[in-house]
Parts: sequence; structure tokens; C-alpha cells
Amino acid sequence: TRRSSDLVPRGAFDTQLVQTARTRSEVFATASGQRMPNYGKQRIKGLSTSGTLLNITAQVTDVKKPLISVQEMVSKGNQVIFKTDGPIIRNCESGLGIPMVERGGQYLIELEIAAVSGDSAASSSSGPIFSRPESLL
Repeated sequence: TRRSSDLVPRGAFDTQLVQTARTRSEVFATASGQRMPNYGKQRIKGLSTSGTLLNITAQVTDVKKPLISVQEMVSKGNQVIFKTDGPIIRNCESGLGIPMVERGGQYLIELEIAAVSGDSAASSSSGPIFSRPESLL
């Protein structure tokens, strides 16, 4: 059972999923103990409201909306800071930040989705989670 991962709903993006041998047997557990299958993964590129490019490789499962794991963000060299004047995710190496907004007790990242892929490039989790938009060129 996998406990910490970035998750997106099945069918949220119309693209092929990357499936691995691990995918078939891997499941996710909810806080209530319910088990959800792993259907594969997708690489998502989005542009934040602050103009920062965000790269996420997310597992696809039966969640209602996309979820980003704070543990995953921190393990990839970021700080997640919950401040009263505005929560932010800051990359420790580049100093770039992505602001979050609080709505109804949930913290959200507002993104414009630039690309979603399910090809073999998604199987690599190396590289920065977020960077300047010029890095797309």
C-alpha cells in the first residue's frame, strides 16, 4: 500500500497512462482505510498564477480531485509554508515560489494546464518540480 503520492482522478485528462508491473499490484489507502487501485501515471505541466512552471508526475486513481502530497513536494527539494499572509510552495534551490489559496479549509494551487502526457517520459521523476517558463523552450 502506498501512502504518499500526488494523485489525479481517473479520466481527468484525456491521455494514455503509463503502466508498469508495479501499477497492477499497487494500491492506495484512504484515511478511512478504503483501498483504491493505481491505474498508472501521468506527467502534468502547468503554469501557476505567478508564472512559474510546475511539473508533476501523478498517479491516477479513484480520487474526486487532484491531490498533491506535501511529503512528495518536500522530498523533491521544496518547502511548503503555511503563512497567515498566504501559503506558498518554495523551491529551495531556485527560490521560485508558487502561491496557494485557501478555500473552505483546503489549500489549492491555481494552474493553467500546459501539457499532460502518458508516455515513457512520465516514468522519470527526475528534474525540477517547478522552474521558469523559459525552460519549456
